[in-house]
Amino acid sequence: MERRSLVAGVGINDADYVTQRRIDGRHWMCPVFAAWKRMINSGHAVHADWFRFSNFRHWMVRRKWQGKVLDRWLYGDGITYSPEHCCFLDRQSSTLAHGMNEHSDMGVDRPHGETLTRPYRVTFRKHIGYYQTYEQAREVWCNLARAEFKRLNSNRAHREAVDHLYAKIKTLSE
Repeated sequence: MERRSLVAGVGINDADYVTQRRIDGRHWMCPVFAAWKRMINSGHAVHADWFRFSNFRHWMVRRKWQGKVLDRWLYGDGITYSPEHCCFLDRQSSTLAHGMNEHSDMGVDRPHGETLTRPYRVTFRKHIGYYQTYEQAREVWCNLARAEFKRLNSNRAHREAVDHLYAKIKTLSE
């Protein structure tokens, strides 16, 4: 097998098969390798075991990942990619899980150049309203996000993810 270079200076592609190649002039990449490479190149912390492609692949192929993105927000703090903190979610659910993180301001902002008696604006696909305090605005956004997450993940296969997100939201509002 040919010698492979490191991915982003740290990732070791130890696959026992060809992970990418040109076919009829088009670049093809193994989808598992593509997810691993995106994670390694993300600039976020990665668990040491996952620097080896084979370890990440072993974890990934045991999950329902097709058509989903690797999420580090739902079960973790959004800082580290690891087997304990990651799962696969559809893109919308992953965005909502990111927004539920206590360090996120997703959906709440202060319009620039405006003097308002209610300075915090909430948007969730459209303008929702203005609120007196950041906490009020954040609670409104979280309630909208929770309802949307529940709608997106209404089948039983996603029940654990929905329950976990609800627990996370509850800690934000305490």
